[in-house]
Amino acid sequence: MVSQKEVCDRFNVEFVPSSEMEKLGIAIERIGELPIHGLRHKAENGTCGWYIWLSLLDIGF
Repeated sequence: MVSQKEVCDRFNVEFVPSSEMEKLGIAIERIGELPIHGLRHKAENGTCGWYIWLSLLDIGF
């Protein structure tokens, strides 16, 4: 599996690791479904900034 740092290096973007103390929200009842989508916003208010969702629809990312 490719690490987050390797992906950042590949796309020439700053690697900003998440802290173990930051929060991430995901719907537990959807775990195991595919595809998984992710988008990272600026971390704030104790969250890591990751927005993770599962959708059967192709949303064009």
